Amino acid sequence: MLTNMMSAICDIEQAAYRSNALSNRVIRYGVGKLMKTAILPFRDPIVRRTVGSTDMLMPLSHMLPKYALAYPYYDTLLPSLAKYLAATREIVFVDIGANIGDTAKLVYSAAGDNVSFICVEADEAYFPLLQTNTRSMSAACHLVLAGAETRQFSASAQRNSLGTTSYELGRGAQKQVMRTDDIIDGRQVDIIKIDTDGFELEVLKGMTRTLQEQNAALFIEFSPWHLETYGKTRAKDVVTLLRDAEYQNVIVYDHTGKPITLTHIDELAYMANFCKMQKNYYFDLLCHKQKSFLESFYQADLPRFGMLSWS
Repeated sequence: MLTNMMSAICDIEQAAYRSNALSNRVIRYGVGKLMKTAILPFRDPIVRRTVGSTDMLMPLSHMLPKYALAYPYYDTLLPSLAKYLAATREIVFVDIGANIGDTAKLVYSAAGDNVSFICVEADEAYFPLLQTNTRSMSAACHLVLAGAETRQFSASAQRNSLGTTSYELGRGAQKQVMRTDDIIDGRQVDIIKIDTDGFELEVLKGMTRTLQEQNAALFIEFSPWHLETYGKTRAKDVVTLLRDAEYQNVIVYDHTGKPITLTHIDELAYMANFCKMQKNYYFDLLCHKQKSFLESFYQADLPRFGMLSWS
């Protein structure tokens, strides 16, 4: 009953974002004030929200619906890429940092039964929602940290107000870390998403066999601040690992989901400096060993942005 009531309130707020009329601004303010002062200080109930055309369960505080409304292309690249690949064959999607399963749900909505999932999430608060949201899909869910080697390691969860979790290694409770290659377990995979708020290098170090033997598309959050703060590493170390694994080419997307450029991976050194100059700014990277693949996908994906060609 509470879930249904809170979901209905969220639907009213979401509908009010469809225009910036005074009445809608008043509704948004009123509902936002109600949540912030009368509900969230006491509890964070689970609600059903619509993102894109997909319903999913999430905590009331989760910011994904508002991000999707503010930035229409946010979280839309991977569904488009999966649909592009799954048009001709079955594919396997690896979701590392799966959160509540939002990316998997959106990908499944776009690509359907032609995609199966390996989902990895270390946060015990989000993992039950991940399982619930992916229940109707072909999805194997793992409650572990993906990392460079399989072992127990102390890690402290740092949850933020946006609905994501960062881990500070070397302190806090013991967490199960599993080598990324062990999670993939030799399966042929097509897309690997890595969104771990600074833990990306460790995840990549743990998939050396997969990177050497396969030719999956890699989608990686590239946030120098998170890498330095939580991963205790440098952005250039991620670049070096990718280059050594023959991932020389990359399409760079801004944090709202819009493509910026297709470039050689060495150019990311300059872009990392730009990120450091802009507080809370990051890029998303779509990497592949074959530049021709990125060019073909980019061209096929342009109509989503109201464009039909490169120029």
